[in-house]
Amino acid sequence: MPQVEWSRNAEDDLREIFRYIAFQDHRVEVARKVVQKIRAHCDQYAELDAGGHTIGSECSDLGTGVRSFSHQRWVVLFRPLDETIRVLAVFDGSRKHARLFEQRKEKA
Repeated sequence: MPQVEWSRNAEDDLREIFRYIAFQDHRVEVARKVVQKIRAHCDQYAELDAGGHTIGSECSDLGTGVRSFSHQRWVVLFRPLDETIRVLAVFDGSRKHARLFEQRKEKA
């Protein structure tokens, strides 16, 4: 099975999602499951990509080759690679992820 590559920003996003659910909502087990499901969904997409399938929706306004998919309320921004995907960011779907992603690029 292909290994998903996680950017530092995407790893930070997962930690922030976990923290918010676990500590703000006081639901540690739910937080753990949410992060596990996001990771599992990314693994499935990496497997489809390695199998030659075009996956996700194009987000060319966010950069060359950037694509997205949703899992429940979460939006995952990624870039397909030769045999896997590189996850660039994970956002709550209710937020303006394009603007947040652009702000990150400006700071980097």
